[in-house]
Amino acid sequence: PDNLELYWQDLWILLGRYHKFDCLFYLNLNVQNWRGINSIASQAYRHSGSIIARFKPPSKMKLKKGINPVFSLFLQCMIVVCNLLFVLPLQLFGGSRRRPNIRAKSISNHPAGPYRCVESLDRLLASLYAGADTLDKIFQYATEAFRHRNCLGTREILSEEDEIQPNGRIFKKLILGNYKWLTYDEVYRRVTHFGSGLAMLGQRPKANIAIFCETRAEWMIAAQSCFMYNFPRE
Repeated sequence: PDNLELYWQDLWILLGRYHKFDCLFYLNLNVQNWRGINSIASQAYRHSGSIIARFKPPSKMKLKKGINPVFSLFLQCMIVVCNLLFVLPLQLFGGSRRRPNIRAKSISNHPAGPYRCVESLDRLLASLYAGADTLDKIFQYATEAFRHRNCLGTREILSEEDEIQPNGRIFKKLILGNYKWLTYDEVYRRVTHFGSGLAMLGQRPKANIAIFCETRAEWMIAAQSCFMYNFPRE
């Protein structure tokens, strides 16, 4: 009926012998018109014979709980303490910054685009970092930001083996050791020393220079020196 109001507190329902199973359910309900509900339950039982529902007044209803209230309170206190000690400081001081949901926007206000980064809608992005508009400034910025971190790693060649391919060709297989790293600060000092040495030998800015070297750490150091001292390389 429309005049019955149900609230989630103080109601238990007993389901009996349905498909040869005995089931007992406790629902946390409150029934305003419990006498009317009992009459409806009696009618449902007469029609089906498989569901028995009994309702007691809220004043006489005994609340049954599966968890000890003291233990439940202890768990809630532990959750609050953990949030205060770990989650809240992480969000306030050292937490990961959320990126904006919208990273690109259509400059023509049309879904077809073209799209541009929301951080540079009015102009094209001219530099990777503020003030770092050349390759040597980018390397200098990285050195200042990550001075003691690994920058350039090499592996020593321990041995060389001939590996025969299925087509009969011989492939040179290198057995390499572990990486040996140079930090950003160490690489930066070697770059400046190498560039200063080239300048002392007579190399002038905007004068071409050729590098004959395999792909190795010395090649990268020489290339960064050319960027820093404005030596066009070939």
